[in-house]
Amino acid sequence: MPPWSKTLGRTKSPTFNGAMVWNAGSCSLSAAAQHGHRVLYREAHTLVDEFADAQLAGTRKPYLAQVTTVPLLVLDDLGMKRLPHTAAEDLLEIVMRRYERASTLITSNRPVEDWGKLLGDTAAVTALLDRLLHHAHVLTCGPRSWRTRLHGERGTSGA
Repeated sequence: MPPWSKTLGRTKSPTFNGAMVWNAGSCSLSAAAQHGHRVLYREAHTLVDEFADAQLAGTRKPYLAQVTTVPLLVLDDLGMKRLPHTAAEDLLEIVMRRYERASTLITSNRPVEDWGKLLGDTAAVTALLDRLLHHAHVLTCGPRSWRTRLHGERGTSGA
């Protein structure tokens, strides 16, 4: 079984067919999996690498079927590592196939406004964001990471 076929749980049916862009650090998937939802988690650069590997290996169709039909796809840390020049088009294809069919959660420490510059293809990113943000809930958590904030709270409450 290819590594990209592993999921973290099983599903009854998705409850939210939209997107969530979370401008923060990592998120916990245990709640979704515990409620019976199939979840596929990937760091953004890993997903793009797997997509390229599937293309080279001739397994693009089954890879896309897995990535585009799982009820919840979580792409973590978009923008943390440099992505190849095809990343915007690859992500657009995945988002287009998931659009209004399945839920997508993307975490990034970069503002959505910077994604065109970040991915290097403004036209593809505009199309991606058009679909992604159409039914999205955008959560912006501020400049400080949750880990730093929690560490600070623990330090002051324990003193």
